[in-house]
Amino acid sequence: MTYSATRFVGKRGIEKYYERSLHGEVGYQQVETDAHGRIRQVLDIEEPISGQNITLHLDNRLQIAATAAMKGRRGAIVAIDPRSGGILALVSMPGYDPNLFVNGMSSLQYEGMSHSVFTPLFNRAVNGQYAPGSTFKPVVGLAGIVNQVVTWDETIDDKGYFQLPGQKRIYRDWTWTRSDAGGQGTVDLRRAIYRSSNVFFYDLSSRMEIEQLASFAKQFGIGTNLALDVADASSGLLPDRIWKRGYRGQPWYPGDSVNMGIGQGDLLVTPLQMAVVAATLANRGRVVQPRMLLASDAPLLEADPPPAIVPVQGPTPEDWQNMVDAMEDVVHRGNQGFRGNGTAWAHIGRDIAYRMAGKSGTAQVVEIRQGEEYDEDELEEFNRKHAWFLAFAPTDNPVIALAILVENGGGGSSVAAPVAREVVDAYLLPQIATGQKLVSK
Repeated sequence: MTYSATRFVGKRGIEKYYERSLHGEVGYQQVETDAHGRIRQVLDIEEPISGQNITLHLDNRLQIAATAAMKGRRGAIVAIDPRSGGILALVSMPGYDPNLFVNGMSSLQYEGMSHSVFTPLFNRAVNGQYAPGSTFKPVVGLAGIVNQVVTWDETIDDKGYFQLPGQKRIYRDWTWTRSDAGGQGTVDLRRAIYRSSNVFFYDLSSRMEIEQLASFAKQFGIGTNLALDVADASSGLLPDRIWKRGYRGQPWYPGDSVNMGIGQGDLLVTPLQMAVVAATLANRGRVVQPRMLLASDAPLLEADPPPAIVPVQGPTPEDWQNMVDAMEDVVHRGNQGFRGNGTAWAHIGRDIAYRMAGKSGTAQVVEIRQGEEYDEDELEEFNRKHAWFLAFAPTDNPVIALAILVENGGGGSSVAAPVAREVVDAYLLPQIATGQKLVSK
């Protein structure tokens, strides 16, 4: 009876999740008619119940700005209010006009969307699963601190490559292909973050048990779905020994840890999950569950939300602040030369009206064999690296945290970071210009 005489049903997204509340109840009347079908009397009547109205955290102005910032490129943007978990912007590119599914479309239109190599019907923001690349390094660094594998003062000599003891394979730093390659010199954890030293994290992850890293990373929501009302959000993959033995029938090798230390290998995340990671770093360990719902005009029929998530255990307040400072250096540390600047400073750190913390990431899509050089111009578009950037701002009182993914875009700092800057500018600058107090909805 609920769906009789109705045309519209929530099929995807927020409409699907809150379908019971949004739909309402269909009314009816039982009547007596004559032979000509004319109503003689009403025997029973049940008035219809209107569906409930809901208000979302989505900021329409920011959604428009975020879509424009992608400039037509494939990828996703997820922006979260780190205080509440409210989703401020959720962009998947390319997209489609959902009204086509309400008002109807031609078979040619549907075939064009469903068979396009650009997959416009696929929601990259919540279902796309990608290697996070170097955006995973803050989690690895804090895991190393918590498990006493490294200290903030410990240094290594980054020569541009890493080798496991007794093995010939060379794991290269991202500076390897530069003309002035030769490593990044003396590197501690803070510098390893703002310079994104692969060698430091190769070394750190090789000395840490995979169980230590996986259990710590899980607290950030990696490998799980923390979303409260985002329908069908994917969980990604947080691999460990048990997973690899069960899925591939193989043991966990030291090289698996080395790759995972820089966010590669079998590790998979969604942009929504990485926005939660950014929010958790912004909150200095307090985990929020992303949600679309801000308010409703009546109690909802859907199940009550689960209890709050336990904060990330292990890091001290000083550890959190040290990591935030390192991520702030990614954006603001400049005029120090190639080996001293934050990786994103040249691209977004100049003339910025607020303090932002960030982390760039460039995730390989295809394997580079030993002895081969990565030449992006020689690769087909869909085999090129993904560009990532995580950010939150203002650093000391964050009101927005976000994850940017540009599929096959190239460098995280050069491609994804400017998108992040544009989105955060659109959110913060009007508030700064008017002196508006930055408060949660």
